[in-house]
Amino acid sequence: MAGPADHRPLTFGGLRIGAAAAYGPRVPYLTPGARVDLGPAGSLIQARGWLRTARISHRPAAQRDWRLHAAAALTAAAVALLALGVGLLSAAIATGHLVGWLLGLLIVLAGGLGGIAAVVAVQARYRQGPVEAELSTQIRREQHSARELDLLRPLGWAVLHDRLAPGTEHRMAHVLAGPGGLVVATVLPVAEPLRRYGQQLYTGEVPLQEWFTTRWWEAWTLQAAVTARLAHWPWRGLAYPLALMPNDAVPPVGQVPPGMLRYPRAQDGVRIRGSGTVRAFVQAVPASLGRLAAELGAAVQAACPPAGVQEIWPIS
Repeated sequence: MAGPADHRPLTFGGLRIGAAAAYGPRVPYLTPGARVDLGPAGSLIQARGWLRTARISHRPAAQRDWRLHAAAALTAAAVALLALGVGLLSAAIATGHLVGWLLGLLIVLAGGLGGIAAVVAVQARYRQGPVEAELSTQIRREQHSARELDLLRPLGWAVLHDRLAPGTEHRMAHVLAGPGGLVVATVLPVAEPLRRYGQQLYTGEVPLQEWFTTRWWEAWTLQAAVTARLAHWPWRGLAYPLALMPNDAVPPVGQVPPGMLRYPRAQDGVRIRGSGTVRAFVQAVPASLGRLAAELGAAVQAACPPAGVQEIWPIS
């Protein structure tokens, strides 16, 4: 794995990624403010809360929302139809009248459909937006990977979650510092089954080349900042980018559709590991630091502030 030990710009796949001015990931802008550690995926939970608050504030008042009026009308109609249908069915069963029984059954079914339509109308008012749903998926996946990575703490690794890349507003999911150096771990954004076209990896029809390039940019930026902070060290080790395959996106063995991948072991020089093998990968990194790992962890913690923003009125 090539590294900028001599501080020259790192190039990968024809792209210069050694300087943020030449290449930087597109990330949402956050107004700089006091930073606070909110735990794994904390800033994503915070952003989801902001989105939820914005969605509620833009929602029409209950008395002016046609969906609630439609749901109320559908509920009343459904109750009336169910009562009528049950009455017809009871009478038809008592008299043995087949036509009455069929008519009562159809009316009961119509009442049930009316009730379902009322529920759908209410859900349309309160359900999450698509961005909130994507954030919820990412939060769940990052919290799961955080639990796996936290098991490395007794082995001498400092495990940081939800951090900013040094000197930027770019968020990193997990940063590890330990006997083997630095590891930047990120959950692979798998929305659809993985497939390969040529040398590139896709999730559905979305290419992931820029995503993997960004992982190298994170690793180089972190390594450069930590090396500058520890200028008195003779060590000039590497920062390793690592992609984490989410468990809920891994198809069972033997059930991979034709033309698709369960998941590759590497892409564009970035290793890809599932939750069951990520700790083994980190432990296999050559441990060249020994007792100096604690100093490296402190330097990373100082260089990478938390991504969460302190709020006067917390958003739940």
